[in-house]
Amino acid sequence: MTSDTPAVAINHSEKDDPFALDIDSDNRCYNVFDLNTKCSTDALKTFHRCCDAILERDPELFDIWIDDHRFYSHGIVEVIENELSSLHHKCLFSNLKPLQGFRWLEGLFLVIGSYLKYLQEFDDRDRLDALLNLFYAAWITFFIHNRYAILQLSCPSPPPDANNNNDDCIVVDNQEKRISNPVVHKSEEQIVRHLEKHLPNFDRILYEVIELGHQLASKRLPNLAKFEEFYNVWRNPSGNKHKSTGDFSLIIERITGEIDFTYDPNDMNYSATKAINWKMVFYDEFLRYADRFYVMKKSLPSKRRTIGGERFSINKWSSNKINYFLTKNIFKRNRNNEYENQIEQLYH
Repeated sequence: MTSDTPAVAINHSEKDDPFALDIDSDNRCYNVFDLNTKCSTDALKTFHRCCDAILERDPELFDIWIDDHRFYSHGIVEVIENELSSLHHKCLFSNLKPLQGFRWLEGLFLVIGSYLKYLQEFDDRDRLDALLNLFYAAWITFFIHNRYAILQLSCPSPPPDANNNNDDCIVVDNQEKRISNPVVHKSEEQIVRHLEKHLPNFDRILYEVIELGHQLASKRLPNLAKFEEFYNVWRNPSGNKHKSTGDFSLIIERITGEIDFTYDPNDMNYSATKAINWKMVFYDEFLRYADRFYVMKKSLPSKRRTIGGERFSINKWSSNKINYFLTKNIFKRNRNNEYENQIEQLYH
């Protein structure tokens, strides 16, 4: 069940492993897979961190046998939940830069794509769809933040740093209050060149993330649909009747101020007359997911809500429990054994 992971990038001069990745000469924050594919080093760190955590939940690695792929797929979901929980906490309580959030999600995208086969075998489709909807809520937040950071390039001050990080987040209180961008100095071509230099895989990652969602989801996901709408508005600005050529501020105004987004009849409706704090989209979706699948954690004294955990981490089991599930002892098992019941409880 283990997955092959890409090698860590090293400098070409020090490269002994023919399968190791080169560092992009134009931007040392990125690795080069081939001429057309680049991946940020931060995304690879997230990918390797998740893969290590998934290995801790791989029964084959411990030479034990547990109900085929069911246990393993639940373990993968748990790792993804842990990452989204950490990202949620960083988003709320730390000064997480827009680009850092984008690259974190880029790494999670690589994880989901690498373990797609096992996620497709996940036996709780409603939960997987809810998890994907949470995943795309995070993408909405950091897509808007990064587009705003790019927009700030056209402001005289303050410019973002070389990695397109900007301390400001997009919060618009009403239709009359527009984003501070009185004069646009940079053309669309200049912004495209900036993306190619500092975010060389921005467009490709967004497109592939959307395609992955359509492939994996079993039904229409509201946040995936909204994220795809945002992407199409940004990718094809000429198709937006509110947009004139070269005016990026109108794109931001359009996708933050004129939206009627409804999750379902029982959830909140986002007013079309008031723009949204997009940081709250991820926050609200996170709480919905936690309330639905982690009800027991609502009573915890800590104010911090969490999802995920270590329930499927085999290396935290006792030696007796591991010994019971060893493949060589499969014929000695008892269906009513306490350990068998513990495994079954993990899925509920």
